[in-house]
Amino acid sequence: MKDYAAKAAVDFLADQAVGAGFYTTVNPDYVQAEKAKAIVDEFCETVNLDGLLQIGAREVVACGNSFWEKITPDRLESLKILPLISIEKVLRDPLGQVRGFKQTATYGGKTLAPESIIHFCWNPINGEPFGTGVLRSLAERLTVNGETRESLISVKARLEKVM
Repeated sequence: MKDYAAKAAVDFLADQAVGAGFYTTVNPDYVQAEKAKAIVDEFCETVNLDGLLQIGAREVVACGNSFWEKITPDRLESLKILPLISIEKVLRDPLGQVRGFKQTATYGGKTLAPESIIHFCWNPINGEPFGTGVLRSLAERLTVNGETRESLISVKARLEKVM
C-alpha cells in the first residue's frame, strides 16, 4: 500500500480488532485443564496464529476479505494465507452455498474446494460473495448522472504530487 495515511488507518483499525494477539485461560476446577491449555497454546504457537491474525485482520479491514488455505483440508496445522489477487471468483450455487474458489490464471487457474479455504468476509454488499473493506470507497470511481469521477485516492495522489 503506497498511501501512508490509508496504511496507517488500516493498521490502526486492525490493531484495534486484533491487538498484540491473544492468550488462553482455563478453569482450574476442570480435570486436565492445564494439559488442554498446553495443547491449545502449543498449536497456536506452531501455526503462528498471532501472526496470521495480524495479517488477516489487515486484509479484512483494507479489502474486506482474507483467504486462508488449509494445505491439509481436515487439519489446521498447515495454514497459508493466499494473496488476495489470487482468487478471481467465489463459485456459488443458486442458494448461495459456496461450491469453490476460482483462482486467477496467474495462480494456476484451478478451482479450490470450499473445505480447503477459510474465507474471512467482512461487509458484503447486496449479497456479493466478496467483502468490502475501508479502502473500497477510496479506490472506486464514482459515476453520478452519467459523469464518472476519479477515485479519491487518485485525486489525493495527484494533489500530493503537485504539492
